[in-house]
Amino acid sequence: MPEDISTIDKLFAALPASLQENEDVKACYRNLYEVVDAYAVMMEELIQAQKNSPNDGEDLAMEMQGLQSMMSFAQKMKPLSERMSALKAKFEGIKKELTVKEARKPN
Repeated sequence: MPEDISTIDKLFAALPASLQENEDVKACYRNLYEVVDAYAVMMEELIQAQKNSPNDGEDLAMEMQGLQSMMSFAQKMKPLSERMSALKAKFEGIKKELTVKEARKPN
């Protein structure tokens, strides 16, 4: 679960009022937040590995660190992807319940 709850609260507040109390929608937003967070962590690790390898002779160590970051990301993505697949069917029903006006209405 993401540590920065205030960011999640801001995401929820951006939802149309008709969706703000929908737990499935909140679960989707939490899941997407975790995907973006995991990707950002991986990218930061890859950038740091690049910075920590000033010499061409250290390419293997940098590549191994980068590979480890990508494998960690892939491990985090598997359960997130499974959760997102489970929610997808529920959202088809939610989309049908929304009118065009509700779906496009800013908060």
